[in-house]
Amino acid sequence: MTLPLRPILTLSATFVFVLSMVRNWGFFSPTAFLGAIGALALSWFACQWPISTPQILTTRTGTRLAFDAVFPVFAFCSVTILVVTPWSMDLMYADGPNTGMPLGVYPVLALVGLLVCLRGDWRQENASWGFGILSLVILLLTLTCRYEVLTRSPDPVIDVFSWLRDAADHLLAGRSPYSQSIVSPYGTERAAHFGVQEPPDPKPAAYPPVPVLLSALPRVIRADVRWANVIAELIAAVAIVQVGRRRNRPWLGLAIAILFLNLPRSVWIIEQAWYEPMLAGLFGLGFWLLELDGWRQKVGGIVIGLALTAKQFGLPLLLPIAGGLRRRWRSLLLGLVVAAFVILPFFVAGPNDLLDIVVRKHFARTPQYHSVTLSSAMWNWFNLELPRGLAWLAAIAVILSVSWRRIEKSAEAALPAGAALLAFCLFHTQGFPNYFYLCNYLWLLGFTAMLEPHASERASIGARDFA
Repeated sequence: MTLPLRPILTLSATFVFVLSMVRNWGFFSPTAFLGAIGALALSWFACQWPISTPQILTTRTGTRLAFDAVFPVFAFCSVTILVVTPWSMDLMYADGPNTGMPLGVYPVLALVGLLVCLRGDWRQENASWGFGILSLVILLLTLTCRYEVLTRSPDPVIDVFSWLRDAADHLLAGRSPYSQSIVSPYGTERAAHFGVQEPPDPKPAAYPPVPVLLSALPRVIRADVRWANVIAELIAAVAIVQVGRRRNRPWLGLAIAILFLNLPRSVWIIEQAWYEPMLAGLFGLGFWLLELDGWRQKVGGIVIGLALTAKQFGLPLLLPIAGGLRRRWRSLLLGLVVAAFVILPFFVAGPNDLLDIVVRKHFARTPQYHSVTLSSAMWNWFNLELPRGLAWLAAIAVILSVSWRRIEKSAEAALPAGAALLAFCLFHTQGFPNYFYLCNYLWLLGFTAMLEPHASERASIGARDFA
């Protein structure tokens, strides 16, 4: 029998990474750094490990058995993480009304749903009305939890929130968001109240146009700009479920989605308005659609193209995605072309403003020694500065090493993409919790894509479909 080590290594990377970051909020500590290095090593080995399909054994009575070691490993890791999550539901700027139940109750309820999913997968149950009801319950629980986060922390003191809000408002008013100033949250009485000492900057380093366009959707009705993140997060979870259903593992797919929605510090990511949930939604939707046929595959390529151009680390992610999905290069190329046309009007409106905010200010940032990077470890432990050129060479080597394998099932490309993103962060000048949130999502999506159907399902459909 063949042990499915690739998905086990992928899940182990998430398990190690998440637990190493819980106590320090995702900032630098020896535990966090060593956990990140361990997660990178596990994901790297998962990218290199030969693809194998668990064998099916037939007993003398004709009963078919499968060696599904993924199930108990996932059950242990997911239950452990959700047991820890209630102690990581703190918010930084919670001075709004608090009328609901404690946030720590939501992952406890989610754990109950996850156990129901594990039972359904263990019994090899098909998706049914019970599956639909549980999916709806999880959706409503997540929406209620996120609503509570936005209500309890209505005005976080972070420039990401202010920039997305004001940039979206400028766009809706017909002005280029890159040539306009924002109302900085720093240097105010509110910032001083929360102990934030950052100097105000009316034009901070910010992001490409895609998140501005997505953030404009809730601002049309003057809603909190973070609703774009909440909806995108749900889309990301739905993509996991759909990929799981394509593997005839609907219950396990739903369990993985529940785990993603309740990772430690996930409510903090939403509070801070970090827009990696938007990226998770784009990548998840794109990878899922790429597995379908016809026009849906082209739409998937367009969505992936938008995701790759939505943040500055898109290029490192392009290499493993393009390398793994080179059989679908036309869809990916279409996506990049469409993304270029999305960026073009903003560039024409003010090329210097766009380049200054999106490129120059980011490259001008000095190493952030409170973030989880190799530079931080060298500085905090040995008081040494890591040469930036050497760090870039190391990042390029790791990224190239996970970009060589051609992938048959499109969503499996999420695994090397997550490994490349973590390598970029660790060898870059900054590696923050929002980046790691996206790493974990990509790994969970890749893990879902590597699931094998149960033995009876493989037998009924045919082994050739799962090679």
